[in-house]
Amino acid sequence: MKRARAILISCAIVACGAEASAQATLFRYPLQNCGSTCATVTAYYDRDTSSGSRDWNCGSQTYNSHRGTDFAPFGGFTAQDEGRTIVAGADGTVMTTHDGETDRCTTGTCGGGGGFGNYVVVQHSDGKLSYYAHMRRGSLRVMPGQRVRCGEPLGLVGSSGNSTGPHVHFEVRIGSSPTDSFEARAACGGGGTHWVTQGVYRNLPAEACASSAPMDSGVIVDASSPRDASASDSAVARDVVVDVTSLLDASADTSVAPSDASSVDANRADVVAAADARADASAYNPNDWGGCNCRTQPSPRPRVPYALALVCTAITLARRARRDQSGRFAQQRKPVE
Repeated sequence: MKRARAILISCAIVACGAEASAQATLFRYPLQNCGSTCATVTAYYDRDTSSGSRDWNCGSQTYNSHRGTDFAPFGGFTAQDEGRTIVAGADGTVMTTHDGETDRCTTGTCGGGGGFGNYVVVQHSDGKLSYYAHMRRGSLRVMPGQRVRCGEPLGLVGSSGNSTGPHVHFEVRIGSSPTDSFEARAACGGGGTHWVTQGVYRNLPAEACASSAPMDSGVIVDASSPRDASASDSAVARDVVVDVTSLLDASADTSVAPSDASSVDANRADVVAAADARADASAYNPNDWGGCNCRTQPSPRPRVPYALALVCTAITLARRARRDQSGRFAQQRKPVE
């Protein structure tokens, strides 16, 4: 039995070491063939833990408690109807999907999918989870358990869940905790990037997957280099996120309504004002603006592969040890002729 325990401990150390040494997953931009002339960032992750808001560059391109990054195509529902493809940010396995929610929400309070509407969750080799939310109904192309490659289509941009316009809410979680996918300036909290190349502030991350990224691709933080101001902001969408108050069983295709719908700021007057200052007011269509109340968010099942492997190993080793011990006792009891 001592030998079995030693082997079990060694297996545990190896397993833990393997998990810890897994290469960190880096993500590509989650829209296909939809660059800076096609879409924009409308809201970053909120790094301010108080009632205020602050993005990774110490700017205000976010709002209180936002836990992801919103990418919205120009053109609003026209773009949605034409189709804007959402792709996997990195290799992984589809963990959860939810479909069937209406995808023309403009109120920010339509509910469904825990506020995410139609969504996909992908689990990656290092344990990270990537969320793709507010997708178009009936557009999901993957199912739980399916392996996906970086850049593989998952579905189409929509306005499902607690949304007020077409966009994709992209969120990275480590365990059950959302984390900023962008590396911040030291004054804004620091931390590493989860993008292959995150690009300059207010621009889009690179579309290259990690396997094809140049070795020197790094982080570019440039507060003085906003994205092309000539690109119209009149047809974009963003989220309005609230606190996590309930969990969803990833095995059940169910949803819960937001618990704090009164906190939804669907109009986002501050964002609209900023956009109108840069865009032609005559081209502005308020129905093209959007957001989501994603505070009540779906959570997947805990990750357990290594735990299961260790339990199976322990059972196998214990049985083997008992069998070996029984064999020795049988030999000892055999009479000497």
